[in-house]
Amino acid sequence: MTTFKTFVTKACYNLKYLLQSNAKIKTICLLVLSTTILFNLWAAIAMDNAKVTGTLSYPPLPAALMERAIIYITLIDVSPLEDSSGSIISRVVIDNPLRSPIYFELKYNLSAIDRRHTYTVQAHIARRGKVILTHTSSYPVITRGNPYKVDIVLMANYLQKVPY
Repeated sequence: MTTFKTFVTKACYNLKYLLQSNAKIKTICLLVLSTTILFNLWAAIAMDNAKVTGTLSYPPLPAALMERAIIYITLIDVSPLEDSSGSIISRVVIDNPLRSPIYFELKYNLSAIDRRHTYTVQAHIARRGKVILTHTSSYPVITRGNPYKVDIVLMANYLQKVPY
């Protein structure tokens, strides 16, 4: 978006010189300028509207256990490529979740996506710093023909003692 603002600022600054030209040049320049501005505006809107949506389901848990629970839903680059940073692209945090299923939306910047990379949505529920529910399946999204909508199912994390 900063690049777009810079472009518009420079275009407006140079517009005063265009207005001093003859009528045909003015018309052509204004047409090119307006087309370029509209294209860049469309690209900026597309970048701001990029998202992965879905539902998060988990088995019923005692209300006391969910009282201080936190859900983490994360869009992450899991590519084994050398140029992959394994970075978090987007994250949603939900405190004190109500009941399952939970609908979520992970917004991300389209320019952060490399079509050669692999992205997944990961989720877990933690309480007092310990994971109590986690996913057991992979949920690939965005690239390589994968969807932009996922339905995640969490299961109990039997490796940890459940903190009541």
